[in-house]
Amino acid sequence: MWKQFIDFGSRLFTLSQRAQKQEEISKELRQEIKEVNDKLDLLSDFVHRLALKFEHDRENAERDREIQRLRLENFLLRFERGLPPVIGTKRPREAQDSEGDDGEAGSGLRGMAWLMVESKGGI
Repeated sequence: MWKQFIDFGSRLFTLSQRAQKQEEISKELRQEIKEVNDKLDLLSDFVHRLALKFEHDRENAERDREIQRLRLENFLLRFERGLPPVIGTKRPREAQDSEGDDGEAGSGLRGMAWLMVESKGGI
């Protein structure tokens, strides 16, 4: 009988130690899960900021392209107004196709491009 009582006490002690170890392991795992969740939140915030930065860069690039297009348009309009009409020069067929009904050069981009080349003394 005493032997069974000692055996029972030994098993109870072993089980209580195992339960205590399991609680410690559980506590450590909860802490690790909390740390992983914190890191995941940081990563999520970083990805969100990165996406915002990409969006901002895309908008800046669009705005820069629009500014370049407007500058080119301004240049071409100023250039077109500043040149006298070209009379009696031979131009390639593409430039002649871009002429208006009056045969005047400079209507259309190809005609303006040819005028730019002619004004600089040819290619």
